[in-house]
Amino acid sequence: MRIKYKVWDTLKKEWNHNVFVSCCGKVLIGDKHDDCRFVACIYTGLIDNKGTQVYCGDILAYPKGDFDRGLDGYDDRMEVYYEKSLARFSLRFFSKWGGEGETGKHEHISDYIAKGAVVIGNVNSHPELAN
Repeated sequence: MRIKYKVWDTLKKEWNHNVFVSCCGKVLIGDKHDDCRFVACIYTGLIDNKGTQVYCGDILAYPKGDFDRGLDGYDDRMEVYYEKSLARFSLRFFSKWGGEGETGKHEHISDYIAKGAVVIGNVNSHPELAN
């Protein structure tokens, strides 16, 4: 099985498709690791209701709901990250009203996607979405 990544170039501020990611998740340029310039975002294997693939660093939000509508009419946001201690993908919640937190041990990202959460951007290319 191949692991799928997308790679953010912090110098050029764009997604880079011409780099190699090693089996341990390190970005390789030639035969050297470049951990400072590139950020590798691993694919979770999930697709939201709009057909967008979900990667680590992606920001999810509900188009409709009970919370205050934020940027572009989306509610409070959730950032996808890899939780090493549980060996799974999880969510960090951001709210301008407080209530920040993370998914519980028995919750899964797919539960939120099934309820209508969609990708609205990535924290690397749009850091303002996580505020």
